[in-house]
Amino acid sequence: MKQFLLFIAFLALSFNLKAYDFVADGIYYNITSTTTVSVTYATTSYNSYSGSVTIPSSITYSSTSYSVTSVGNYAFLNCTGLTSITIPSSVTSIGNDAFYNCTGLTSITIPSSVTSIGSWVFCNTGLTSITIPSSVTSIGSYAFCGCTGLTSITIPSSVTSIGVSAFFNCIGLTSIIVDDSNTTYSSSDGVLFNKNKSTLICYPAGKTGTTYTILSSVTSIGGSAFSCCTGLTSITIPSSVTSIGSYAFSNCTGLTSIYVYYTSPLTLSSSSYIFLNVPQTTCILYVPAGTKALYTAATVWQDFSNIVEMSSTDVNTLNGESSISLCPNPVKENLTITGLSQPSVMYIYTINGKLIKQTEVTNNSYNVSDLKAGIYIVKLLNNNRVIYNGKIVKE
Repeated sequence: MKQFLLFIAFLALSFNLKAYDFVADGIYYNITSTTTVSVTYATTSYNSYSGSVTIPSSITYSSTSYSVTSVGNYAFLNCTGLTSITIPSSVTSIGNDAFYNCTGLTSITIPSSVTSIGSWVFCNTGLTSITIPSSVTSIGSYAFCGCTGLTSITIPSSVTSIGVSAFFNCIGLTSIIVDDSNTTYSSSDGVLFNKNKSTLICYPAGKTGTTYTILSSVTSIGGSAFSCCTGLTSITIPSSVTSIGSYAFSNCTGLTSIYVYYTSPLTLSSSSYIFLNVPQTTCILYVPAGTKALYTAATVWQDFSNIVEMSSTDVNTLNGESSISLCPNPVKENLTITGLSQPSVMYIYTINGKLIKQTEVTNNSYNVSDLKAGIYIVKLLNNNRVIYNGKIVKE
């Protein structure tokens, strides 16, 4: 009996170790059909390749010619010595974890034959740039996770599916641009949304600017949407947002203020770790006037040590319905501020939340002639208390 069990264990070990059907010219293959093969790894210890690797479009084995149609799951996993890879136009898919932790791989050309990029494919690689061809329709979850050298990425019109946290911990990523003709996704100021901008999918972790006001069209903030945005110091969440995904603001360690406009706190789950590693003892949570007690008692919101009520004039977000008003609006040159009783600090943001001006206002006039034509958000703060929050149109 013991000998039989040892034999079974030996077979299992052999099965786990060998991951390929044949090897040719240093590349391991699995036969996937009578005419096709997939590139794979040698053993489950992985790290099967190093240096420069060129995958052929076809290979002959035992007198049979096979077309190489895919890079299989884990094929180049942990190949830290891999410096370059050439993928033929016969390949249509790149499997999960295919290049995971290939830290020496700084660039790769994906052929226009590829239609799908699996999950975790380029996670923790050394990629500094990548071009996604217009043939690709799907990008898997965590596909580019931890690509700290990646600074920008363009999503072509063909992509109809992007998995969760596809760009998680890409701390060098400053913008995500979506082709205007894409029918599923869109971008605004480098931030990734669904097409109608009702879901904010990803705010690039390396994006410049310290403040951001979420668009009023947004009803859902995706999981890990702002994760690792250590440069953000202030975020404004409009009352239009009805759901916030897990880990949405995790590791936003630089946050000093969060503005929310729910007169009744949005229900959040403590198991979703939405504000994981946000400095909740020092980050101020600004809430509508008269609602502090509600937030102090609400799950997750109550974890903030400093909950401060905003002026009642600011509850109607971006509408400026208060004793303070800005006119004329639209404005060309001088903006007149009425109802301002004491010196305040004015912050002017683009409609997408990028801070472009910060100045102390001591009188009732401010020249905005240097602003480009467009819509801007204006905030007035007095003693760190928001006393006005409204829109202006610059002609």
